[in-house]
Amino acid sequence: MYATEINYNIRKEEVIYETEKSPTIIYNKNNLYYNILNEYIHYLNTKELEKSTIYSAKRNCIHFLNYIENYGIVKIIDINIKVIENYIQNIRNNLSVHTKKNILKNIKLLLKYLYIKEYITEDLSLNIPTIKVPNYNTVPSIMTDENIRKMFQTINRNTKHGKKVYAIFLLALRYGLRPCDIKNLKFENIYWKERKIKIIQHKTKVPLTLPLTEEISYALIDYIKNARIKSDEPYIFLTKNAQKYGLHNSFYNYYTQLLKKANIVLPKNHKKGIYSLRHTLASSLLKENIPLPIISSTLGHSSTMSTMNYLKIDLNQLKTCCLEIEDIYEKR
Repeated sequence: MYATEINYNIRKEEVIYETEKSPTIIYNKNNLYYNILNEYIHYLNTKELEKSTIYSAKRNCIHFLNYIENYGIVKIIDINIKVIENYIQNIRNNLSVHTKKNILKNIKLLLKYLYIKEYITEDLSLNIPTIKVPNYNTVPSIMTDENIRKMFQTINRNTKHGKKVYAIFLLALRYGLRPCDIKNLKFENIYWKERKIKIIQHKTKVPLTLPLTEEISYALIDYIKNARIKSDEPYIFLTKNAQKYGLHNSFYNYYTQLLKKANIVLPKNHKKGIYSLRHTLASSLLKENIPLPIISSTLGHSSTMSTMNYLKIDLNQLKTCCLEIEDIYEKR
């Protein structure tokens, strides 16, 4: 028998996620494919991939190999098309297209590796479908001014946790910083005298300089002086265990807890998470008729093409990008 639905909650006894300084996964040695899995992870580490890419591959490969083990396959050579088809069919429907695409891509690469290393005799990677996702096919999720107000009012800034959450969410709302850049924010990135924040963005590797406003300054100082756990870590935001936020740590729970406390109910297709604050900033700038290149610079986009996606949330601005048919023919 095999599970009718793939479980994406990894049990503690199966895998341990360490901090980002040492982003290794320790597998349960009772796993039938323990050695093969570790060998594959070692191979990925030699490819000089992004930590987040390897982290995602580890997680998806664990799910897949656990699935085939539960299916009853005790030898890696016995993996067959049927179990792969069942695995694909049982991927949860509520996962986003991007998540499904990433899962299938990771499994495809693992199967290709197993074939090249002769652990399996048939190239089963050819049976994994490729999901094509058009660039910028999704509409960014934004929050209304009223919901933003209610959410921030819910934050209890008299507590240490509240001071941290307030500072984190304010950075996302005012600057549109990505979660990874907030996690990686160091004391050396804050130029108090110059009143600037200077970082190298994790995703694009592009430098970004932002003005250090009084609002942000007060929020950061309040957290650092009155709430931050004493630690020699260079990172500003630390977990309750005095560690840097790693790849597996997210601010998602902070976000959903605030929504619940504020009695905010979002539409079904609204993506919940701190990224919605980044999208909200982009929407606000568009409504103020700020030019796209300036919005791109503010959000840290490497290209204005990325920023163009936000036009979907502002129909009035989107209309300005259209040309009448007569105008097109006149320019020929």
